[in-house]
Amino acid sequence: MKGPDGRSKGIAFVKFETEKALLNAVENGNNTDIKGRTVNIERATGKKDKPVRGSNPVGEVFITN
Repeated sequence: MKGPDGRSKGIAFVKFETEKALLNAVENGNNTDIKGRTVNIERATGKKDKPVRGSNPVGEVFITN
């Protein structure tokens, strides 16, 4: 998916094995600049009855710009 400037919108889900790593990404990565774009990082929330994908991850973050 591309934005009005023709560049990719840059959407990602990232899985974490520890709560500490997940919280660090949210606290220190949110509203930072990556290659000229400000990224938003927040904890991903899914359907209550659907488990998080992967082998034993603590959770995921959703990253957009």
